[in-house]
Amino acid sequence: TPEPTTPDPTTNAPPIDVEPALEANDEVEEYDEDALRSFCTNEELSMDDLVSNNNNEPFYVIELVQFQQPYGEFLYHTKYTEALEQIDGVELINNVTRTSQFPSGKPVWDQAIMLKLDSLESFLQFSAMVSNDRNNAILTENSMVWFANLDSDLYNWHPELLVVVDNNNTAAPLSFSMALLHVLKFQNENLVNAFDQETKPLKFENGIATQAWWNVVGKCSSGATLDVDVDQLRLEFIPSWQQYARAIMDPTWLESSKLREAGVDDEATFSAFVTIHDAEYNLYDNN
Repeated sequence: TPEPTTPDPTTNAPPIDVEPALEANDEVEEYDEDALRSFCTNEELSMDDLVSNNNNEPFYVIELVQFQQPYGEFLYHTKYTEALEQIDGVELINNVTRTSQFPSGKPVWDQAIMLKLDSLESFLQFSAMVSNDRNNAILTENSMVWFANLDSDLYNWHPELLVVVDNNNTAAPLSFSMALLHVLKFQNENLVNAFDQETKPLKFENGIATQAWWNVVGKCSSGATLDVDVDQLRLEFIPSWQQYARAIMDPTWLESSKLREAGVDDEATFSAFVTIHDAEYNLYDNN
């Protein structure tokens, strides 16, 4: 579960005026638009959209949030920790902090949280419990949130890139403290697929392992600086800067990168180096 890092919880935070949140055992009406709207700023997204893409299967909520200062991060993680402990069917998959980003520093965000939810009902309960405090903790106009499903192409076509885990779902033999988070908008997905195929041996040789690819099925909130639809998110674990540099400086990588550049919309595509706080390594075998 995510742990608050700042500020010290013993400090006296100023009072925050919020409405009482629903408790975990409060009933949430099936497919309640109000519960969706309290979490999402995209007014064009409807519950019907999510129902049609979900079929009551597990799905993911991916948040890239910018915190209100100085107490937003503490409030956010405190409420999420409470909700994760009380609501069934919601699991924290990743908690990572942005350290740098390319090709530019925009859009601006602080932390990425990825949740796996067993059903839409689980999401509605989670939303009802956290939304009041969450919306006071983050800058909603800058934060980005998507609903997503696991992409099977990674598992079927590139299984050697998945993290090798032991029976305790621990990465072996490597442990990871940093990763690359990619947010992609495709112009020509076939060109990106070609890049993936040509660079796969270099990633494998240098220990760059992929946790998952997620296909976006709904835009919950896009933020003022990224008001476009994106197609996919990916998270790659990096064992060391030296191994990452060795891979990307290889002539094959340098030449293949031209395919990726031509295959994505550079106005909506970005990648960020992140520090890992919490991560589940094996998503496909347990999905």
